[in-house]
Amino acid sequence: MQIDLTNDEMVLLGDLLRISYDELREEIYKTEDTDYKRQLKTKEQALQSLLHKIDSARS
Repeated sequence: MQIDLTNDEMVLLGDLLRISYDELREEIYKTEDTDYKRQLKTKEQALQSLLHKIDSARS
C-alpha cells in the first residue's frame, strides 16, 4: 500500500505521531499491569517504526 502525502501533511503526521509517542511513553512508565505494559510496548515499537519512516521520507 502506498499513500501520497504533501509535505505539510507529512509534517503534521510526524507531529501527531510524536505527541502520541510521548503520551504512550508516559503511560508505559505509569502502568503497573505487566500484560498491559507489554501491549503498550508493542504499540511503542510500531510508533517508532512509523516515525522513522516519516522522518526518512522527509529527508
